[in-house]
Amino acid sequence: MIAYSDPVFYGSLARRALENGCSDRIYDADIETPDFKVTIDGAEASIESLVHRGMYNDGRWGGNAYANRYAEYFHTDFGLIQIDNPNPVEDKDVLIVGDSYTNCMERFLACEFATTYVLDPRHDSRSIDEFLEEHKGISDVVFIMRSTNFLSDRTREALS
Repeated sequence: MIAYSDPVFYGSLARRALENGCSDRIYDADIETPDFKVTIDGAEASIESLVHRGMYNDGRWGGNAYANRYAEYFHTDFGLIQIDNPNPVEDKDVLIVGDSYTNCMERFLACEFATTYVLDPRHDSRSIDEFLEEHKGISDVVFIMRSTNFLSDRTREALS
């Protein structure tokens, strides 16, 4: 387990209220990941684009005390992330339909599957059916999102 005591991490409610009396830490699992090939919204990227561990280990983070450290450490939200695993446990593909709640978890599923797709309906206009039609190899679909996003009009449209 990795726990960063710096920088101070204020959650979204503390950031909105500019309340510095309650802080948290960024925690991460220290796992070995395969040599993933990462694509974000159609552009090649690196694993460092998904988890900024090197940046944090080097003490490089934003100077704003109320910055969104979760997005800074993991990543901001994207419409589509594709993670290809050269040595999957399962020769299957998975689709994660989610929001920012997936950002810290994508690598774990990607270690198991040949290809992991992360689709955020808030930032991608395709329906889930259209996406599944375009990507025939998907064997599993996982939903990971806040209830307010799951029940949103955009997610309902994506499921229609």
